[in-house]
Amino acid sequence: MAQVYVPDNPREREQLQGGTGPLEEKHRRRHTSRRLGFIDLTIFLAFIAIVTFLVAAAARWSAPLTPQVAISFSPTVLPLYAAYSLLRMMLGYLLSLIFTLVYGHVAA
Repeated sequence: MAQVYVPDNPREREQLQGGTGPLEEKHRRRHTSRRLGFIDLTIFLAFIAIVTFLVAAAARWSAPLTPQVAISFSPTVLPLYAAYSLLRMMLGYLLSLIFTLVYGHVAA
């Protein structure tokens, strides 16, 4: 003959039965409709500001294109070009690191 364990604690009993009791109803969230709040407005305004900035900056990109750029292969200038490339790499890495740390902090 099988024996059935019935706990004395009402909370444990409700968990085993899987029913919705008064203890579980306290912890459930009410499903309410989503309203627009301050954060939504801030994000929307930031998005509009970025788009406006890009459009204003793009309006100034109409400078005449120089078809040929003079690049000197002189041994005295090549270290300068290497330094420019190294600077671009370091700036790219720094921006990537800042983005990663900020995004990770916000996500945590």
